[in-house]
Amino acid sequence: MDIYRSRTDGAEQFHDYLYHNIGDVMQLTGDFDRNPAPEWYGSDIGDEYRQPGTRWFNEQYSTGLTTNTVKATWLMTLNNGPARTRVWFPAGIEREYASFLAPPTLETPKPYDHAETPVAVVRRYGEAWDHPFEAVYQVYRAAEGASVQEVRRLTTPDGISVLQVQSETPAGIEVQTIFAADRVGAQFASREFSFKCRFAVFSEVNGALEYIYLGDAASASFKGWSVSFADGLAGAADIRFINGVPSVSSSWKVMVTKEK
Repeated sequence: MDIYRSRTDGAEQFHDYLYHNIGDVMQLTGDFDRNPAPEWYGSDIGDEYRQPGTRWFNEQYSTGLTTNTVKATWLMTLNNGPARTRVWFPAGIEREYASFLAPPTLETPKPYDHAETPVAVVRRYGEAWDHPFEAVYQVYRAAEGASVQEVRRLTTPDGISVLQVQSETPAGIEVQTIFAADRVGAQFASREFSFKCRFAVFSEVNGALEYIYLGDAASASFKGWSVSFADGLAGAADIRFINGVPSVSSSWKVMVTKEK
């Protein structure tokens, strides 16, 4: 997962998120109408370094502005078998997604060392700090299929991102709730969980709590369990649940309790 925040002092803000990978093709899928490539990709800002680098891209197509979920999938062949890299961009924030071909990435396996490089560029018009770019990555063999089934973005206060990633794994249906904020002590609460921290992951399999990971955290609660740190100091902890019993790994004094 990647949560990327960007900001500028410019009055007319726009921000770009770029990801490239080797592959025969990159596909953008989702609920959108395919549009011609955006006009901004080859613009020249007139500096000595000949920016931006997108001037070297060959345009493909664009989604146009959309708030829907978009998936970018790179199709490739590695070790004599088809492989995939997929990036989920969850719904909720208006952006434009565009497909390009960039110059070859030289130090890569043949035949991709001499092939054009498929690129996804995501553009956000407006600020991208309180509402950052959010992406979930997965690499998988085509024969096995992708385990990630859905990525949901929850509505949150500015500067806070909460994603829920649902995957189908050999152990069952796994749901990870991921909290990331731009500051220590950020707070968010819903009917199911609450956080006071900078980073946290809650993972459950078939509805049973699997683990809680906390970073720069004061407290958190989930599935009837509450976690806090002594003296209210921000700390980190990895808590694994085995048959419903928590096992704590931390350099801080951690209190784990369950509602009766």
